[in-house]
Amino acid sequence: MFSDCYTHSKSEDNNVIFDNESWGMSMNQNLYPHLFQPLTEVTESDWQKVINTNLTGVFHCMKYELLQMQKQGRGAIVNNASIGGLRMAPGFGAYGPSKAGVIAITQTAALENADKGIRVNVICPGPTPTPLNTPEKVAEFSTWFAERCAQHMDMSLPESSVEDQANAILFFAEDASAAVTGQYLIVDHGTTI
Repeated sequence: MFSDCYTHSKSEDNNVIFDNESWGMSMNQNLYPHLFQPLTEVTESDWQKVINTNLTGVFHCMKYELLQMQKQGRGAIVNNASIGGLRMAPGFGAYGPSKAGVIAITQTAALENADKGIRVNVICPGPTPTPLNTPEKVAEFSTWFAERCAQHMDMSLPESSVEDQANAILFFAEDASAAVTGQYLIVDHGTTI
């Protein structure tokens, strides 16, 4: 079951989405369009938009997913962060901290629910072309990012694909990862090594 919902602010309507006894796996993808600026140039309004979408949205989804999964005594949640949540870069003013927060909240939820049969993990994609993130936008971002991070990252490696990300999500959702919780998986062809 896939469901789009507006999650950057609390809504009682979100309860309906997760009120399903067969609920077993959830993938949370919250992304505010890239806003890359130095901290000194990020307005408070832009900071709140990024944090509300990328981090608060994950919180709202997980809260109701966890409540349902606790009733069932099982479940798997996969959140989506970014390599930008693991390795900061100039211009990651609000984006980097928001994605680092997704990793932290994932690990918190994993610790709080490991004894309840619920696994919570997170993928950390590198630049990946998607309908929202077109190849042109990724190329532009990769050039900008590579200029600022050349000493830390190898941006000449292949871009990840949506299929690469889906395979990582499936790993965390399947029984093959039954003993894995609170972990992040970098999916970037080795860009961040």
